[in-house]
Amino acid sequence: MQENDFKVLELGDIDDKIKYCIDVILKEAKLEDSMIKQAFYPMLSAYTSNPLNVKVEAPSGEGKNWVVGKMSDLFPKDDVMNLAVITDKAIFHRAGKTVVKNSNNGEYEDIEGLLKEYDSRIEDVEAELAETRDTATKSALKANKQAVEQEKADLKKNVMKLIDLSHRILLYLDTPRTGLINSLMSMLAHDSYETEYEYADSTANGIKAKSNVLRGWPAFFYAQALDTSHYKRGAEANRRFIKINPNMAKEKYKAAARLIVEKWGTPDFMYQATVVSNAEKDKARQIIREIRDNLLSILMR
Repeated sequence: MQENDFKVLELGDIDDKIKYCIDVILKEAKLEDSMIKQAFYPMLSAYTSNPLNVKVEAPSGEGKNWVVGKMSDLFPKDDVMNLAVITDKAIFHRAGKTVVKNSNNGEYEDIEGLLKEYDSRIEDVEAELAETRDTATKSALKANKQAVEQEKADLKKNVMKLIDLSHRILLYLDTPRTGLINSLMSMLAHDSYETEYEYADSTANGIKAKSNVLRGWPAFFYAQALDTSHYKRGAEANRRFIKINPNMAKEKYKAAARLIVEKWGTPDFMYQATVVSNAEKDKARQIIREIRDNLLSILMR
């Protein structure tokens, strides 16, 4: 066991562990106690069955992105999705695994395994064809092979892409386009755990309708500087978010200015010695990973 692991275990109570993480974030987000607590727990909610959505509201330059960024940096990188300027439906086209929908139980099955089964069946038929000399048997085997190949082709026609957003933290650190929020409205409301999205796909053979599947509810964060209360679905969208604000007191600005001087005006070893060290951040990351694993293990019971 490494020294850092031992220290994490020695912290004991979960409240002490969470306090340690918050204290580490505060070292680089001065006087933001309230906002950090209001955002930290919703980030952890990504690992529960009912993640929370957070909107950070404040004028430009007040540190909205800074606080959320420092916090998300401590969470497992694979769990955090930073969204820059994206189109309204871009999230529906992210990387995912190829699946088909089972017509009997409605479950989405990995197509790779199914295709291997068909290939195995075709190979078996071909092996039998190579061994037999009987004309009638050969004819039956060829018909069987064609039938399996047709099933395989039909399977490919119904292929979909499954994009799993469960237990993810989505960060959109800018005022989003209204179309983006509108397209995610159902997901933000947790209406359905799996949602199919149909779109037109242009191919050499013309335009075809295809479907992607969004699975899961992420913890969704976005920062907003503009007033969007006049938007047509503004009130509806607001009901889906917890609204938080950064500290805008003069003392915070002074502390932030001093931090900037320490960050960029001193060597890194001095910054780590006087503000926050990499070891402290790594320890906080271990704690968060431990909390995540415990929460997910509870969900699996």
